[in-house]
Amino acid sequence: MTRISKLPYVISISLTLFLSLVARMAFMNNSMGRLAFARFMYLIAAVLVILMYYKAWKALQDEEARTTPGKALGYSFIPVFNVYWIFVVMAGFAADYNSYVERHELPIEKRMGTGLYWVTAFCWIFAFLVMKNRPLGGVLLFVLLAAQTIGAIKVINAVNLLADAQEGKIDESPDESAAELTEESTDEGVEQAAQPATEAGEVQVEEEIESDTESEEDAKSDGDS
Repeated sequence: MTRISKLPYVISISLTLFLSLVARMAFMNNSMGRLAFARFMYLIAAVLVILMYYKAWKALQDEEARTTPGKALGYSFIPVFNVYWIFVVMAGFAADYNSYVERHELPIEKRMGTGLYWVTAFCWIFAFLVMKNRPLGGVLLFVLLAAQTIGAIKVINAVNLLADAQEGKIDESPDESAAELTEESTDEGVEQAAQPATEAGEVQVEEEIESDTESEEDAKSDGDS
């Protein structure tokens, strides 16, 4: 079962994006060195995120998965194509996760929304392109920092929850438990309702047998006389 350590990835991704944001804000003093540092930390954070999704996609591998861990990792480094591929890796993971849970009938009620990952992928693309723009670049980096931190936590929690479900560490959902209890109660009610009818039927049969026996004895008495 695939599991991902939460703290190392969340802390490293958040820290590198935060340093990128700080360097970007410092670039307002027109220092090209600070802009270069901001982009360098941005790229390190991007690599860390791709490695996290490489592990995450390992958890969804069956015949229906839209991509493999190797493709999720490798295609992300293809220039231009990775502008499209980042949406497959991020938003596609959330969609495939929900399908995987339903397909394998795992006792996981909570589903992943795709909206956060569409926003995150958008920010990854445009934050780098407009980083030199003073107001817009800083805003996009800030949104990216918040969205990616929350997204990383959600992805890691989802993967680890999936492992727990596959290992049988999660009980069945309350709806299923309630359905089973209702079914058991119904069965017991049917049995209790049927029991008096059965007893009444047995009494009636016994009375009929006694009546037949008395009739035979009366007939024999009449014959003897």
